[in-house]
Amino acid sequence: MQVAPRTYRSWKSKAPAARTVTDAAIVNALKDTAEKPESLYGRRKMTAWLRREGHEVARCTVDRLMRDEAMNGLVRGRKPRAGAPAKDSQRAPDLLNRDFTAARPNAEPGVKPMMSSSKMYVCIKCHANFKTGDGKPDPRLRGLGRCNNCLGVTSPAT
Repeated sequence: MQVAPRTYRSWKSKAPAARTVTDAAIVNALKDTAEKPESLYGRRKMTAWLRREGHEVARCTVDRLMRDEAMNGLVRGRKPRAGAPAKDSQRAPDLLNRDFTAARPNAEPGVKPMMSSSKMYVCIKCHANFKTGDGKPDPRLRGLGRCNNCLGVTSPAT
């Protein structure tokens, strides 16, 4: 990418931003704690320590700079969280011998759980499962043996 010489000289001659300067000073103070007990501090204690040392620093600034520098405080009493499974791990066997293959093309695998107040019907034409919502026969169905697709009933547009 080409930059005009005038633009480069203008950028080079400008003083760094105030945030950049203060961030550098705080990062130096954070790195100075490398071999001291303060290096075990987390963000809350590190903020308090920096303020005691005379730095006017905000909590969010210390959070951001410690995150950028990959500095973590000592964590006690917490167990590590489980992450992604190991590459050589195997899944537990299916003790119920469930079959998740679809009965026909474009069908959903397995049987979906139904509400207790609904009844399940099987279409005698296309063998699709359909149900009514309130446990009563759907008045739109002209026969209890065919689904809406076979009867040509369209659902109202919402």
